[in-house]
Amino acid sequence: FLQQQCAAHRVGLRRRDPVTLRRELLRAIFGRAVSLAWSRDKLLQFAQEKLALSDTVTSLGPLSTEQLETLVVRLRRATGAQVAA
Repeated sequence: FLQQQCAAHRVGLRRRDPVTLRRELLRAIFGRAVSLAWSRDKLLQFAQEKLALSDTVTSLGPLSTEQLETLVVRLRRATGAQVAA
């Protein structure tokens, strides 16, 4: 239920306050990584693989809002089994 409410709230943030939208997306990304017990390096590696980035990812800051949204969706689908991979 809360995920649906947050997603509905994010739709309006895209136009009104893109900075807050980025902050919310980053919170969702790091929150999911913590729940999967992933390290920061594992999260950055996952982002590089799933977003098909050619350069090494050292930070999520330079990623676009669309890339962050894609990463949120991919992280929600990720399971704990992918931690060992």
